[in-house]
Order: sequence, then C-alpha cells, then structure tokens
Amino acid sequence: MKKIFFIVATFLMSFSYSNAQTTGIDWTKSDCVNNQSTNLFAVLDSNYCVVQEYVMMNCSPCITGGKALKNTIVKPFETSNPGKVKVFQTVFDNSTTCATMKTWATTNAFTASKIFIKGTTEVNYYGGMGMPTIVVLGGGKSHKVYYQKQGYSTADNATITAAIKKAIAEATVGTQEIASEFKAEVTPNPASTTVFVNADAPIKSIALFNLSGALVQTIEVENGNQSAAIDVATLPTGLYFTKITFTNNKFLQTKFVKE
Repeated sequence: MKKIFFIVATFLMSFSYSNAQTTGIDWTKSDCVNNQSTNLFAVLDSNYCVVQEYVMMNCSPCITGGKALKNTIVKPFETSNPGKVKVFQTVFDNSTTCATMKTWATTNAFTASKIFIKGTTEVNYYGGMGMPTIVVLGGGKSHKVYYQKQGYSTADNATITAAIKKAIAEATVGTQEIASEFKAEVTPNPASTTVFVNADAPIKSIALFNLSGALVQTIEVENGNQSAAIDVATLPTGLYFTKITFTNNKFLQTKFVKE
C-alpha cells in the first residue's frame, strides 16, 4: 500500500497540466513572518514581478525549486532590477499553520519575500495538485501570467528567467496610454557620456532599459520640466530604450546607442 501511495504521489507532483491561465487570481492574506496584510494585485499594480511557489511540507522538489529560485534564478535580478522581483511561497493546502510554514522555511534556509498559508484556491486555479507549482506574474495592471508549471527541474531555469525579464519589461508600460499628442527626442545618438531628453510637454520620469529589458536607471524629473540630462558614461556599450512618462501619466518610448 505504501508503495502504491508513493507512486501516485510522485505522479501527482510531477504532472504538468495543460489548462494554463493567462491572468493571475487575486488574494489578500497576512504574511506569516510579520503578519502584514498583502494584496497580490496591489503588488502587481506597483509594477513588481511576483514569482509564486506553491509547496507542500514533505516535497523534495519543492525544496529544490525554492533553492533554485533563491540562489540561481532571482539572485541576478537583485543587481539588474533591485527590489523589483518578489518571491512568495505559499503552502498548497488550507490546514497547514503559519508556525509549520515558518519552520519549513527556516529549516531549508529560505528567505522568500513573504510566506503564506491557505493556498488551495490558488493551486486549483493554476491547475490542481502538482508540487511545486511555480507561477511568474507581472505586467503591471494586466496581472499577466508569464510562466505556470506543476513540477520543477533545472531545465526550467532559463524559461523562468526569461519570463521574469518579460514581466519586468512589460510592467514598465502596464496599462499606460501612449502620448501620441507629444513629441520627444534623445540626443546625441550615439552618445558616450551624457544624453539629453527634450520633449514638448512636462516630464514626470525617465526610465532606461537595456536590450534584454532590464531596468538600468530611473530619473525623476523635478517640477515637470520638459528636458533632462542623463549620465550614461558608466553604462556598457549597446542599445538602450527610454520610457518617458509625462505628468499626465502617458508615455513615449525612444532609443539610443551608447558607444
């Protein structure tokens, strides 16, 4: 009987379902670590990328997947996009307590952004029992799902990483409207030390992204000025994109080459 149960459990934990979701399911919960209330869509609306791992306590792939998220997949983003990627770990059932979840996280040296309990509804939404279930969410107010899978192997690392990059890049646009009525230019192009952004409307902020979509610099423009100078001397050579957000929250995108 034990052998049969093990085979069935292993099958469930490695089975990948085909009913992939295109948008996340919202929830509001208290974090088990500091008891702070967290609303998922509010986090996404603030242009963060959330990597959600659903786990069970006696699941070695959950531990392996969690360590990969912490040490291999998300860690580089701490440099390229500091603070923009949140890792949430949630237990798959509605019976495990916060105390048990905290012990599990401590025992396995996990330092997720937040840990939660009562994940049954979410697990069912993302395909049912299959541990770990890993979901990448982002895109600002689109609440888009960029990756969803039951089970984990190291072969998934590149796909998860690509999903995070896309989620971050698309979150910079979110649901903002393009400012078709405005004009803006970046000079000189190519540039070596400084670029100048000039527009015909008040500017709120300017964000620079590299070719892979990583945010490399953000500049807040004081008093809604229509121009700004950006120091690019220390940036690696290559193509960069600028997202110019105006005080009416519409935006334009331009590009320049750093030589």
